[in-house]
Amino acid sequence: MSSPLNLIQFIVPNSHNGWASVGIMCKRFKESEIINLLQAIKVKISSGMGTEEACRSLGVSDKSYYRWRKLYGSTGHTKVKRCKDLEKENRQLRKTVADLELDKSILKEVLDFLDGNEAAA
Repeated sequence: MSSPLNLIQFIVPNSHNGWASVGIMCKRFKESEIINLLQAIKVKISSGMGTEEACRSLGVSDKSYYRWRKLYGSTGHTKVKRCKDLEKENRQLRKTVADLELDKSILKEVLDFLDGNEAAA
C-alpha cells in the first residue's frame, strides 16, 4: 500500500502573466520506509556521493534526511518494532492499573458503608 501524498499549493510570481500556482507533492513515509531510506543514503554517502546528491537521488530533501537521522539514526527495524510493542504493552498495563484502582475505590466505599451500618446498629 502506498503512502498518502499531499499537494501543497504556492502562489509565486510569474514573468508571463503576473502570478502562477505551483503545486508541490509531499509524501509521508512510514517508519520502516524512513529507516530503509536512511540506510540507502548512508550507503550512497559511504561510496563517495555527497549528502544532498544522495538524498535527491532517492527523492528525499536533505532537510528531511537530517531530521530523520536525528530521530531514527541509531534505530533499526527490530528496535522500532520492539519500541512499538513496549508502548502497546504500556498502554494495556496503564488500563489495567486504572481498572484496579477503580475496583479498589469501589470496595473501599462498600467497606466504609458497611462499617457505618455496623456502628449504627
